[in-house]
Amino acid sequence: MITIIILGILCAIYFIIQAYKDELYCKSDKIFMCIMYAIIGALMGGIIGLIISSILPVKTEIVKTTYNIVALKDKDGFEGSFYLGSGNIEGKMKYVFYYENNGAYSIKQIDCDNAKIKYSEGNTKVELFTKERVKTAIINYFSMPFIEDKEKEYIIYVPNGTIKQDYELDLQ
Repeated sequence: MITIIILGILCAIYFIIQAYKDELYCKSDKIFMCIMYAIIGALMGGIIGLIISSILPVKTEIVKTTYNIVALKDKDGFEGSFYLGSGNIEGKMKYVFYYENNGAYSIKQIDCDNAKIKYSEGNTKVELFTKERVKTAIINYFSMPFIEDKEKEYIIYVPNGTIKQDYELDLQ
């Protein structure tokens, strides 16, 4: 954003100086021409700044959030040390789980497309990895401000044997 503003101001100043130096206009017309040149210069500088800021790299970092899946019992009788459900919500496959949040239980649903499941010997948990812009990086002030790629990836850690493999061949 700063790139667009700086180049807009610099080009506007340059165009004003060029209009003021131009000997073709009388004094009353010079004020009008300086304003017109300033507007044209600001627009041109803004476009150039937009192009440059879209080329500049954005500094990002991977932020990790962990959700510890808790054991709950629901009306269908699911209970135990782990509860993870999956289903179709609004036409998209989702995983649904309960986690503890400051002493209270919350439910979260995630897209199956963004999730990977791994076996774990420890606690059942979901780790969220989010790619976010570094707010304190100076380069991000000069790069495109409205590009926010929040790429998310989930890794669900489940106990060994949780994924059921049931093969049955019926040749009748």
